[in-house]
Order: sequence, then C-alpha cells, then structure tokens
Amino acid sequence: MSYDNISPGKNSPEDINVIIEIPANDVPVK
Repeated sequence: MSYDNISPGKNSPEDINVIIEIPANDVPVK
C-alpha cells in the first residue's frame, strides 16, 4: 500500500487518519 493513497481524513483537522507500524519479531521501541 502506498502512503499516497491514504487520505488525511474525511473532516480534517477534526478527524485524521494515522498509520502505526508494529514490526513483528523485533525489539520493542520506546
């Protein structure tokens, strides 16, 4: 999936879309 295809949200700035990447089998990030 390309980040260019993700909209900022239907009613920005009140609603926003975010992407949280959780790497599998890796050390935790603080």
